[in-house]
Amino acid sequence: MHPSTIIPQSPCLTIQQFFGKTYLVPPFQRGYAWQESQIKQLLDDFRDFLRSDEPVYLLGQVIVASSVTEVDFELIDGQQRATSILLILIALYRRFEKIPEADRNQRCKFLQTQLYQLIIYATRMGELRARVTVPNDGIALVEALIRDDKIPEITGWTRENIKEVYDTIVDYLDEEWPDLLDTPDLYNDIVNRVFIVRLELPTPDDAVHVFERINNRGLSLNSADLIKNLIFQNVNEQDYLDHVSTDWDKASSTLYQCENGRVRTMEYLLRSMILIETGENISHKDMRRRWAEIIKTDVIALRFSKSLPVNAIKIKNIDQGKNPNGAENRINDGSKYFSMVQHFPILLAADKLSSVSFSVLARIIEDRVIVSLLAKERPQDFERIIPVWGHKILMLGANAQPDDIREASAIAQKDFALLLDNARSNLYNLRVRNATHKKRIRYFLARISRKVQIDALEPIVPELSEFLTTSRSSKAARLGYDIEHIRPTALYGDKELNDSIGNLVFAHPMDQRVAGDAMPINKIDVYRTSNLLLTRSLCNSEELILNMAQRNAVRAIHEVAPPYLHDWNDESIQRRFELYWQIFLSDLAIPVK
Repeated sequence: MHPSTIIPQSPCLTIQQFFGKTYLVPPFQRGYAWQESQIKQLLDDFRDFLRSDEPVYLLGQVIVASSVTEVDFELIDGQQRATSILLILIALYRRFEKIPEADRNQRCKFLQTQLYQLIIYATRMGELRARVTVPNDGIALVEALIRDDKIPEITGWTRENIKEVYDTIVDYLDEEWPDLLDTPDLYNDIVNRVFIVRLELPTPDDAVHVFERINNRGLSLNSADLIKNLIFQNVNEQDYLDHVSTDWDKASSTLYQCENGRVRTMEYLLRSMILIETGENISHKDMRRRWAEIIKTDVIALRFSKSLPVNAIKIKNIDQGKNPNGAENRINDGSKYFSMVQHFPILLAADKLSSVSFSVLARIIEDRVIVSLLAKERPQDFERIIPVWGHKILMLGANAQPDDIREASAIAQKDFALLLDNARSNLYNLRVRNATHKKRIRYFLARISRKVQIDALEPIVPELSEFLTTSRSSKAARLGYDIEHIRPTALYGDKELNDSIGNLVFAHPMDQRVAGDAMPINKIDVYRTSNLLLTRSLCNSEELILNMAQRNAVRAIHEVAPPYLHDWNDESIQRRFELYWQIFLSDLAIPVK
């Protein structure tokens, strides 16, 4: 046998035996990730097993490493199950306490004492700790559950998930075993008939090495966990290890505050960073390997660690509709409206740009994102251009001028003409009665209505977000715009083009309610008094009071779509659609070839 061969120990233990030792979730691990669905599945399994004739239940395998601290083992893989079982034991202990004193016989008291010892152990300093030391942000909550104290503020994923899972366990036990007197037998069965395999390795490095080569039941370590371990492997001094752990927790806590769930994880942040760092489309699976090629020394590891909370703040700012450094960014309101996030890495790379250069980039990004959405481009096709684009922006630096931005963004023009053709076709076929279609229609009408206001030097130019606000979603009755049918459906039935974009226009909610289902020509006063020039353009120029800029804008509109309200037919609707499409094209920051 080779002298370096490691022979892992793998005892199969009851829950009682397993919790005879103590466990620490190492700092490179993610927080507690189980939620209601996972714990319910486990509880369902326990329930079915306990009501069957099966002698034992095998919970699965955990991978541990001998710890250099007072704790017996570090949990390399199996945190989710170990913590979940701990929470089940805590909930059972609470049930023991609810048993009336008159029904508490010697066996009941003995089992309750035994259970307490499975939950709690005394350190060498005499402190009482939970048998599983969860990640730092969850310790206070677990201790509060054990003592039945006031729950601390929920400030992150770990606390949120622990609280959700614990409440689910309590409710489940009360529903499936409503009689408190069943608690001793229930506890005894769980700790003596449920088994778990503990795969023991001498060091954490050995355990991670084994983990990466086998599959386990449950939620395994993800690439973010392994990258965190990579940092720890390159940093040895305890003070530095503490700094790394603090940096990681700060970054994770910041991401937790993001509105869009897809960007609230360290994995998203780490992938965004590696994409723009390398300019390559690196998969989640390959992230650890690529970061390992970069993080090779303690100096690089510490510098990388310090960048995490900084970049997390930038992602949070982008998620909130700002630029990476927190300044207001109204340019990307459309992509925020559609909850698009694929472009975030490019914005992250633009953190050092001047406000002027950033605005140029933000407009190009916005148009590429929106056209991709309207064209129904495959997400993976759009995402392929992100790394190259983001890397080029990153390499420009703080002195980049608008022309530099346009040159670095040339990749945005790839297949753009084809995407526009698809977008036009898709828009023509949108119907406002479909909820998904309606959101796209609202955005499109908002974009072109605002464009006309700007070109005609109108005194009122609502922000795009105001156009995207409906009267129903706004608390103030006079905010937002409603989508108005020019040819009413009530009078024209289900004519094919009635719900299409060319038959739609924005109207102030108060005006739209007045218009109701009147014939187009009978709504001329509603359109004539609108504060949106695109809506007013449904009227003849002679019926409008216009300045020179407005008159020129209306004339250009009428050349494409004459105002035939007296005879509004399918041809009128198609002409109006063509007008809308031309306005949209004129507003794009990406050259249309």
